[in-house]
Amino acid sequence: MPTPIPENIKERLGRNIPETMWPWRLFIFSLLVFTTTVVLYAGLEFGYKPFLKSAIAAQDKAINNLASAVSDSDREKFISFYSQLLNLEHLLKNKSNIASLLPFLENNTNKKIAYKSLDFRASEGRVNLIGEAASYEVFSAELEALNRAAGVKKIVVTSSENVGGRINFQMYLLLDESLFK
Repeated sequence: MPTPIPENIKERLGRNIPETMWPWRLFIFSLLVFTTTVVLYAGLEFGYKPFLKSAIAAQDKAINNLASAVSDSDREKFISFYSQLLNLEHLLKNKSNIASLLPFLENNTNKKIAYKSLDFRASEGRVNLIGEAASYEVFSAELEALNRAAGVKKIVVTSSENVGGRINFQMYLLLDESLFK
């Protein structure tokens, strides 16, 4: 006759006992991450956000107080001054070197010639001159000296007249870029 199976073995074989607890552990971990996320969101939304809004409002109020402390005329003067500074900065960045042009004119000008006006147009390489000479002889000598000077491409006399024994003239010079760059 077959041997009977003890009762405790029947009980062990009849029940399914799970060997691992992974589903419960994963659920608890997920619940912990979710709870932490909700708490952080609530803290940012209801704590930090109102703090930031009040700090921004305080800074806006300070800026408005500062703006009201400056009069309209002072504000307009400042804007005008700032605009002038920006224009000056733009001019200085794009300037041509007129400093080398002035010694050129000084070295090539007759002592009996006086320039009354100088208009330098760097974009064209042009110098407009208005001046006065002691005589036509001095004026023609000046034209010849400028014509022989290195860097002068062209000389154009636009007007000349004898006024009281002195020669008033207007002319322009077209110069090579090497003189003013």
